[in-house]
Amino acid sequence: MDKWQSGTNHIYRESPWLLFPELDWSALTAGLTPDTFFKGSYVYHQNQTSKFVYLIKSGRVNISIINSDGKVRSLFICGEGALFGEISAFSAPENCAQAQVVTDSLIYKIDKIKFNTILMNSNITAKNTAFILAKKVRVLTAQMESQMFPDAIKRVVNLLLYLAGQYGVITDRGIQLNIKFSHQEVANLIGASRVTVTNAFRQLAIEGITQKFKSRLYILDKEKLKQMLKW
Repeated sequence: MDKWQSGTNHIYRESPWLLFPELDWSALTAGLTPDTFFKGSYVYHQNQTSKFVYLIKSGRVNISIINSDGKVRSLFICGEGALFGEISAFSAPENCAQAQVVTDSLIYKIDKIKFNTILMNSNITAKNTAFILAKKVRVLTAQMESQMFPDAIKRVVNLLLYLAGQYGVITDRGIQLNIKFSHQEVANLIGASRVTVTNAFRQLAIEGITQKFKSRLYILDKEKLKQMLKW
């Protein structure tokens, strides 16, 4: 087995929290006023046909799938600058997932016909859309990699390493994760119960690997966190 077959070593270091405030979407939003969506509401449901592609100006939206037994699995959590619902603009008109608002949000609704026309005429919009789609593929690949860990705490650890790579800032205290998330969001993303996730975070804190300070999570010992995946 060569080095390329011996493990990914986190090649796909992408977290499922998608934030792109730096992207220029002005060609899509010109002349549009964002709609207000309140926490808990749905932008669209799974298998529902929609005439729009959506872009978040502010807030947070959970993109998830639901099976016939009613079990929900999160795919992405979209924030500022994130495009969603775009896949149905290229393939079947039905959305393959559901989009639920996590916090009160301002969201642009872009008609699919207009969206496709702009893609043909705006290189920046086309490049940004391709970038978003590539990010989502990487996130899904990372989630598939995470499922190789049968132990839920290892899935939590795997997710924390992704977050550290994308949103981590080195401070005197440790690596500060500059993104807020709930235990329920983590549970939905890794396919575990909230209680299991809470217990995993408690264990990491007891072992001195992580610490919560002023509503931010800090990774105090990243190397020890990485070693946990080898146990």
